Amino acid sequence: MLEELARYTNSDGQPLALDAKDEDRLVRLCHIASSFEAIYRFGGWLRGNSLGASRPGATLDELVDAVPSYVVDDIRRQMRLAAHPGPFNCLRQLPAAQRICGPVFDGSMDVDGADADFILDGQLIDCKATTRPDRMGRTELYQLAGYLLLDYHNDYAIKSVGLYLSRQGALIDWSVADFLGLMGAQLEMPELRTACQYALTNGAAGNPPPPKDQRRQLPRPRSAPPVQDTLRRPALTCRTRSSE
Repeated sequence: MLEELARYTNSDGQPLALDAKDEDRLVRLCHIASSFEAIYRFGGWLRGNSLGASRPGATLDELVDAVPSYVVDDIRRQMRLAAHPGPFNCLRQLPAAQRICGPVFDGSMDVDGADADFILDGQLIDCKATTRPDRMGRTELYQLAGYLLLDYHNDYAIKSVGLYLSRQGALIDWSVADFLGLMGAQLEMPELRTACQYALTNGAAGNPPPPKDQRRQLPRPRSAPPVQDTLRRPALTCRTRSSE
């Protein structure tokens, strides 16, 4: 499966133009790969995993044929949304060094190997395939914040963060400074990162945060409402970014 997936990109990691038949097979292969990944991340079997419909010892072609057609249609719609009018049509044309998939951070092993979805041209993007983006909020924002803090030594030089809603084709993004202000941070990023490392390593590395009387609330964006605890708030309204 991995050998076949590698054939769908050129030497620079750019996707190839495919006819309908090859695209259909690629979508099915990606779904199979995600099913294996789900088992790996969970550490065992997950009810509802599509691999459960296949016989033991099934060939790759049998696994491909077992992927339901509605799954293929759903993934294809999300792919098209990402390109037109979504943001990925231009982002995937970035040089290979500016396209990082599944980035792992200095502090990843301190939290059982966490990895993010993408860092594209300095923007950390986490993809969400939810059908109810209005229910997203604190958890998703804390997840982004966690990835930022795990980059202890600023290896990725992240300039902005965002949530990409794949079923709506919308990217919600903030500069790092605005994001920290909206989250109510009281320390600058270097201090936050070293304090995070100190906490996650039980004091073996990093530094404890300064006393409370030495902290100050970071400035919030001027457009931010008084309370920012959910994506339903106006300042975080989903917007579709064109590829131009």
